[in-house]
Amino acid sequence: MKKKSENNRREFLKAAGLISLAPVSLSPFDFLSNQKTGAKGINKANFELGVASWGLRKLDFEEVIQAMKDMQIKNISLKSMHLPFEFSADELENRIEKMRAEGLNPYAPGVVYMKTKEEADRAFEYTKNAGLGMIVGVPYYDILDYVEEKIKNYDIQVAIHCHGPDNLPYPSPVDAYERIQNRDERLGICVDVAHVVRSGLNPSEQIRMVKDRILDMHIWDVSEASKEGKAVRPGKGALDFEEVLKTLVDIGYSGYLSIEYGSEPENPVPACIETKGYINGILSTI
Repeated sequence: MKKKSENNRREFLKAAGLISLAPVSLSPFDFLSNQKTGAKGINKANFELGVASWGLRKLDFEEVIQAMKDMQIKNISLKSMHLPFEFSADELENRIEKMRAEGLNPYAPGVVYMKTKEEADRAFEYTKNAGLGMIVGVPYYDILDYVEEKIKNYDIQVAIHCHGPDNLPYPSPVDAYERIQNRDERLGICVDVAHVVRSGLNPSEQIRMVKDRILDMHIWDVSEASKEGKAVRPGKGALDFEEVLKTLVDIGYSGYLSIEYGSEPENPVPACIETKGYINGILSTI
């Protein structure tokens, strides 16, 4: 996996036309909007950018809304500090409706860990009460049969998050795929490309091998292709963004590609905006 040079990084950011960090109106959200840009690479992409709110974990709920406005990104998957498990059904519904009223599209909770049947029960009821149609989660191997039945009963998708070499289930997309390929199609995969890199695997190869089951994706750059790899600004690490984005365009991926920048949690917006610009810049050259 090649590392982008600093010159290429500057070139991509220049092509992206990064937005100002000053607060802006939420509308229009301009990422991958064919109506707003004629960039041929952007028009080729069928996916939309999002944010995984774990990267915004030090921000409170109102600050998350403002951060999304500043980033001009509307799609968000919500970690439990922003959509608490303890909320009542009314509180969950009210929080989601508040985000939608602000122009946001909360599309899933996640990452939600399901080690037991009881935790699976909680996850599905929580997601239903929030009015969302997908869980980005980690159902442990021994309850997959049970989770598949829950999917059928609730008509809620589960995108299994792959977490690399961290001693959790599903270290790679292919590991998840081998366990679900003959199950209900609503049981799919969330490919976290940086964790794939941390496992020493090629993200594009993994994406192609599981392409028919990808429901969601997380993207961030990682300092090195090892378990010790940490989040870094885009283009400064071991992830080949260009290869990954070309692969997504090639396979016609049409879900969300959510930024999950885990470093700088006290001030995550600049790095998220930089990542958005970096992605836009690459897409404009494809």
